[in-house]
Amino acid sequence: MNEEVLAKVRDKLAIQEVYPAKINLRVSDHFDPTDVGTGYYSRIAWAVIGVLGREVQSVDPDGGIINASVLTFRANTRLIIASDKGNGPRPEHEEIPSDELLGELEAEFRCTYLVQGIKGNELDQDGLKEFAQTNVAYHFWPYWRELIQSMTARVKLPIPTLPSYTVRKNLNETLKATVAQ
Repeated sequence: MNEEVLAKVRDKLAIQEVYPAKINLRVSDHFDPTDVGTGYYSRIAWAVIGVLGREVQSVDPDGGIINASVLTFRANTRLIIASDKGNGPRPEHEEIPSDELLGELEAEFRCTYLVQGIKGNELDQDGLKEFAQTNVAYHFWPYWRELIQSMTARVKLPIPTLPSYTVRKNLNETLKATVAQ
């Protein structure tokens, strides 16, 4: 992560809302919730797939018009739950055979930010890319965790625990160095 590039936009974007725009849950036909004899594992993935900017207007308490820029980032998420057939999880690079697949949950989240102090088209593009790869996930992660746990429970799939979102290692090192000074 490039902290210097990220700093150009981070303080200019204020989170406004996060919501799932698309949800797709599939449970395998062969999944039997009463069969608790085998273990399971899960795989997760996410990616920011785009950003849409727009101008909005609102009225301040004195009746004046306020112009503002809003950015909405779109992020795809995917959870796969598979049976380990008693052999433990398959390596990440290995495809999961259909007879081991128990269920899959895909969701697109939208994270909307108010641009502060400048117009949206004036934001540093490299900074926006860094923001998309670090901060956007930080904002949608709790919603994804809740969605995973509630949806898998409703369809009787094993409920995986989505780990807490962690900032990349080099940012942690930067923060440690800053605190140590």
